[in-house]
Amino acid sequence: MLKRLAIALLVLVPGAARAQCPNLSGRYALSGEDGFVIITIRQARCASILIDWAITTYAAKQRAAHTLVIDGRFQPDTAWFGATGYQLTAARFNRSVLELLGRSVAEVDSGIPIWTGRFARLPDGDLCVGFQRSDTADWGNVAERIEGTDKDAEPNAVRRAALRALEKCARTVGTGDL
Repeated sequence: MLKRLAIALLVLVPGAARAQCPNLSGRYALSGEDGFVIITIRQARCASILIDWAITTYAAKQRAAHTLVIDGRFQPDTAWFGATGYQLTAARFNRSVLELLGRSVAEVDSGIPIWTGRFARLPDGDLCVGFQRSDTADWGNVAERIEGTDKDAEPNAVRRAALRALEKCARTVGTGDL
């Protein structure tokens, strides 16, 4: 009887057996060698995500918004990392890690992504962010959660991110997960 009830629930409630995804929504600061990135994430359950990626360097400011369906399929997207134009991006959750795969529109038939990105929520609310391009790897930087809205909130988060970056992700999430 109990087995029949469990099977009925799985049939009647779509996604009941599927693990819930973490909510990555929030504002984060990521420190870099020549500037910083402010990441704003708005997530609609496990269905879609908006990632606003605002880069500030000594030379310029650039911003790109990425609205993605979280289904693992490649979809048209604006370019990442300050590049211009368009590309294809796929988003999916692998356990508690949001995985992104990016490729240029011209390489759509190759099957090989030009970069992979991973976002994981840390226990303290910060975000572990890692990207690997075909020629470089940059795994496990901490994007510190921006607390508050005053004028010092973003600079304070950037300073915290610069101080605790690599060590914190490797210890908390593990480089194997990212």
